[in-house]
Amino acid sequence: MIVDNNYSNEFLSLLKDIESIDVYDDGKKKTLNHGEEAFNSIIDNIKENFYGSRIEPAFGVSLHDLTVKEMEKGKWMKLNFSSQKEVNGLPFSSLLFQQEECYGLNLIREYNNKFDGRCIYLSLNGLKDLSLLY
Repeated sequence: MIVDNNYSNEFLSLLKDIESIDVYDDGKKKTLNHGEEAFNSIIDNIKENFYGSRIEPAFGVSLHDLTVKEMEKGKWMKLNFSSQKEVNGLPFSSLLFQQEECYGLNLIREYNNKFDGRCIYLSLNGLKDLSLLY
């Protein structure tokens, strides 16, 4: 379990524990498993795009039903971990984010099979086009 109380970038250290990635494009889901070529490519792209990022306190809060509805449009990515993780006292089994151009993003925590509660904010090192991750 990772507990990051100083808001430094611990996000990249979590990548080794991802067992699968769900990619959503306008509600259509595709699952990529650890070891697949596309999975490895996404992990490499995440490392490149999120290098120098910082975990910061988030003001965002997720409501499960609204989040699931939002996932029906646009590009989303869900990182599924092999075991429960914790950052800044916030537990999760998966992290969800929208793939878009941004300077930072809310990582929506899935915990107990729900996208409810506080998000984790990841401040990126400059403007990134996350729609290109997959």
